[in-house]
This record gives sequence, C-alpha cells and structure tokens, in this order.
Amino acid sequence: MENEFSPADVFVRSIRLWWVVVFFALIGGGIAFIVHGILPPVFSSRMSITTSINFAQTGNLTDEKQDQAINAAGNVILSSAVEDALLSQAAVEGIGIDRNTFESARFTDRMGYEWIIGVESKDPNTAAALTNVWGENALTILNGYLIHAIKAEALSKTLDNLEACFEEVGVTAPSSATCQSMGIMDIQYSIDQTSTLLSMEITGSHAIIPSMSFALDSKAEVATSPAYRNRNLMVMSGLMIGFIAGVLITQISFKKK
Repeated sequence: MENEFSPADVFVRSIRLWWVVVFFALIGGGIAFIVHGILPPVFSSRMSITTSINFAQTGNLTDEKQDQAINAAGNVILSSAVEDALLSQAAVEGIGIDRNTFESARFTDRMGYEWIIGVESKDPNTAAALTNVWGENALTILNGYLIHAIKAEALSKTLDNLEACFEEVGVTAPSSATCQSMGIMDIQYSIDQTSTLLSMEITGSHAIIPSMSFALDSKAEVATSPAYRNRNLMVMSGLMIGFIAGVLITQISFKKK
C-alpha cells in the first residue's frame, strides 16, 4: 500500500537529505539558545550547614541511623518553622518575598554530612540575603531542637532510675539513697511526671539526636554572574525539536516528488 508507514523508508530518506535534518536541528538549538539569553538573568547564592555526630557519645551507629539523623536535620531546614522565621526576618529587613515565591526559589542538596542550601533570584543581593537569613534561622532552630533532645536524654535516664527504684521498693528494702527517701506512691508519681515531660521533649526534638552539632560554613556571597540554569536542557530540547522537524520536512519533500 502506498500510504503504509515504513520506518526503513523514513530512515533512508532522512539519511539522503541529512543536511536538511542537521540544518533544522541547528536552527532549533540556536533558537533555544537565543530564547535562554533573552530570559531575565537569575542569580544564585548558596551556603552549607554542617552536621556532626559525636560517636564517642552514641557508640557505633549503623549507616541507616546516621542517614536518619542527618535527614532529620534536613527536614528541619525545610520545615515551616524555619520558613516562618525566615519570612518574618525578611520582612523586618525589607526583603519583599512571600511563602510561595521563596519555596519556588530555594534549593537544597545533601553532600555527606553537609546540607547545601541556596536561593535563586533576579537580584543577586536578594539571593545572598535570603540564603544567609535561611541559614541563620535554620541553625537557631536546629540548636533549639537539640536542647530538647539533650533534655529528653537526661529524662530518659531519670525514668530508668525511677523504674528501677519502683521495682526495688516493690520487692526488697531499697538499697540506694534515692530509693530510700521515696515511698512507692512518690516513685509512681515521679514516673508519671517524668514520662509526660519525656514525651514532650521527644516531640520537641523533632528527631534530632542529642549527640549532634551544627555549624554554618560561612556566609553566602553575592553572585557576580548569573546562573546558567537549564540552558543545556533548553538547547538540547531545541536540537531535538529541530531534528524531528527536519526529519518531517524530508518526508514531505519526498512525497511531493
């Protein structure tokens, strides 16, 4: 049948008029490159938040638990609490930005024990300022959650001692001074109170472990040149569109003959 589609024929025709395919591919890539150049320049600033774990305090941790701890820090960095603090400080400093704009402009990337954070903006000063505000507020909130984690650890040890006292008083005469000074009802009350406080501190820690520490490497610098974001992708897409257009043109030219 004359109208039957044949991939082999399409290939042969494209090869015979290869210069048409190449021409349209180059035209497509060139147009994409020009369009990218016309778009408003975007500047990017970044900084890193380093997380550390004191293994002398925790003992050996599996890779999975280390990842969980570092990812917990990343969750805090991207949390609404940090975002709210950032937007409030940005407003005080005269940086006009709303939540949706910030969320579309920010970016993060984890590299081992470091979290790379950054902001893109048409204004390089705004990008650097927002990145620094973000890092400072993230560090403050991370350290606040760390305090809750340390308190939770202390309360956990206290609860273990109280439960040991409870068992000791219930079975034999208490041997420790702490247990001797408390009756069984006092111990039960202390257990209940400590359990409640422990639950609150665990919630307040947001999965941060007490052996962690956090630090900012340095302040984000103002970018001196725009970021070429998506340029390669745009040019490649233009080349592909031009290539397909060239192939179609070769088929049309042959059908007319």
